Amino acid sequence: MTSRLFALILVLMPALDGCVAAGNRFVDLAPEPADAGYRRIALRWTGTYQGTETAVYLKSAEDAGKLKLCGYFVRTGTFGSDQLAQLWLDQGFVLSGDDQLVSATFIRARTPRFSNTDAEAGCVRVDLAWDAARHAVGRLGLKGGAVTIRG
Repeated sequence: MTSRLFALILVLMPALDGCVAAGNRFVDLAPEPADAGYRRIALRWTGTYQGTETAVYLKSAEDAGKLKLCGYFVRTGTFGSDQLAQLWLDQGFVLSGDDQLVSATFIRARTPRFSNTDAEAGCVRVDLAWDAARHAVGRLGLKGGAVTIRG
């Protein structure tokens, strides 16, 4: 049993070295205060929370020659829709055009606020060479389940 566990750990170690999502490796960076450079994306809920929307904010930049993504969301004040946003982001991905870049989990890495004036964004550096045209903030979008919001 011990040798099997050891063999399993050896097999999994490369996958555990850094974070991997959507086929791209990334590392967590220090959080940043929100500013005017973020793109607002509205998640509009249906069903029980119809008429409620969660504002998600994304920004891209260059960091050491790589793609840096930062993001945060603003709480609605409705417990259920805030929980739904967190679950959706846990399963969602950040897009650039049609390209799936990385898991959207970093967006909820910071405690969400009720306004974007005091918000703090979670940030990651993605193991992709920075391309100003391809990674422009206006091209950023989100995908989760059957819903895709393209930039």
